[in-house]
Amino acid sequence: MGSKKTATAAGLPALKIGGRMRRTDDGVSGRIVWANGVSVKIAWDGGEQVTWRRDSLASRPIEILAG
Repeated sequence: MGSKKTATAAGLPALKIGGRMRRTDDGVSGRIVWANGVSVKIAWDGGEQVTWRRDSLASRPIEILAG
């Protein structure tokens, strides 16, 4: 039986519904509102919602905040 994973293979924190994120270019915070194995939807505090592919998150100007 395997153990619960808390980080990805790249050493990044695991993505969880309700997890906090911040855009590094302008400092706006947001929260993950939906995710599946392929996509992640983030609702930014300014009201904007974006859906990105998980594999493109590494190239986005975002920071995953620790809980």
